[in-house]
Amino acid sequence: MSARPGALELPSLAGGLVLPMLPGALCKGQDPAPWFPRPGGSMDRAKAVCRACPVRPQCLDWAVEADERAGVWGGTTPDERAQIRRDRPHENSR
Repeated sequence: MSARPGALELPSLAGGLVLPMLPGALCKGQDPAPWFPRPGGSMDRAKAVCRACPVRPQCLDWAVEADERAGVWGGTTPDERAQIRRDRPHENSR
């Protein structure tokens, strides 16, 4: 089955992935396109919404823990979340 021309194609979610329940999230019910822009597209609109969102910290924690590698989550890009994961101390290094 092919998508209609110009339709947003979201990346496939990992098998068994459960999306976070974040009551109060400002992105809920919004067009997902700003959070999953086409390659080279701007993430500025999504990041602006995230900056004002009351559940941004919980969303970011979820995305980092779930190793989410697509889209804007908690106001961060995939590269920014990868850096956060690298910067966090490992559980076994205590």
